[in-house]
Amino acid sequence: MVAIQFDYLNDYSHSREVQKPRCNHTILVFFVIWLFATCAFVLYFSHNEEAIQVYLRGLKNEYASKRLVCYYNFPSTKDDLRPENIDAKLCTHIIVGFLKVNSSHELGVTKEQVEILNQLKFLKNKNVDVKVLISVGGAGNVKGWSRMVYNHTNRKRFIRSVRIFLENNILDGIDLDWEYPNDINIYPRERIHFTQLVEEFRMHINRNKYKFIVSVAVPYLPFIVDTSYQIYYLNKFADFINLMSYNYHYFSNLTPFTGLNSPLIRSPLDHGIFESLNINDTLIYYQQQGMDKNKINVGLPTFGHSFTLFNQYNNGLYAPSRGYGTVGNQGFASYSDILKFLQSENVLHNFDSATQSPYAVRKLEWVSFDNNDSLALKAKFIMDEGFGGVMMYSLNADDFSGILGKEFSLTRSVKNILVKYS
Repeated sequence: MVAIQFDYLNDYSHSREVQKPRCNHTILVFFVIWLFATCAFVLYFSHNEEAIQVYLRGLKNEYASKRLVCYYNFPSTKDDLRPENIDAKLCTHIIVGFLKVNSSHELGVTKEQVEILNQLKFLKNKNVDVKVLISVGGAGNVKGWSRMVYNHTNRKRFIRSVRIFLENNILDGIDLDWEYPNDINIYPRERIHFTQLVEEFRMHINRNKYKFIVSVAVPYLPFIVDTSYQIYYLNKFADFINLMSYNYHYFSNLTPFTGLNSPLIRSPLDHGIFESLNINDTLIYYQQQGMDKNKINVGLPTFGHSFTLFNQYNNGLYAPSRGYGTVGNQGFASYSDILKFLQSENVLHNFDSATQSPYAVRKLEWVSFDNNDSLALKAKFIMDEGFGGVMMYSLNADDFSGILGKEFSLTRSVKNILVKYS
């Protein structure tokens, strides 16, 4: 294997002297080959209507459609979203999480997870174009990563186990969601090792018949990106990234005040380090680091965050908060939880036009969320700016039971916008 040359600022080809071709017959040969191929193409398609339809459909899928990548968490309770209740035609890609890296440096998967994945494969009976991927890692699920990426032997073992699992289960790809390499900035080589992992995935795919997608889940904070990832090489080796552009504001001891979950652009109230905590600034940063627009799936949430105010009359953005709200679980609120709250009496509905984000207040309860309108506005922005697609986190947190009358209303509002651009 050819080792990566980690010269990020000077990865350019040396200029060479241009020489004239020795023989002009080369042009004639290429012209004859082109003419023959064109005639064969026309003859074949003129007698095969079905082939024409397949070809045109392929062109549409490759050049016109935008990705709608939806995360689906393995169900954890009896009331959670089940595979059979997922709309097969809602998303272009479904990423199922989360699997682990086991102690043998291989893909770690349980029997129950395999059963869920087998059920999800039947979605292809209803939509042959939907792609089903597995995600390894997730928040707090870091065990095994550091040792696995440490050397080529371990990485090779992991990659091979992934490819065999995907092939045996007829799945379409893997999402690498290590949060995060070199996260406390004391193992800087983890950043390089992760890059090598993604590169070696690409080389393994190129050498094998079974082709699959490799995506990477990435954060919004620049200082985490700087210590954990080499964006130029992710752009080169990954099929696309899933940008986790949400959780910009939530209650913590370090941030005891209200804020919006996924503001589109900065608010006039944002100052200092908070000025860049918005989707637009995050996207600008990733492009500056070398990520192509068409490889970025911009994350939008189906969940919100709740806060408990100190004073019900001081209830705007950056209002002092003393803890999580009662809506949801420890401040994390699914859209179903939020809809029930919004149907309560005496709820004040607010929409921050600067950030294109709603929030609601009832006495001391303060909730940041997104609705159909705000997500449609954000999806339109994403498409107008030419990004590759939208990532939704997650189907489980959407209103999959249809409190508003239509299941997955948030995801569907985004899909409606993407369809207009397809």
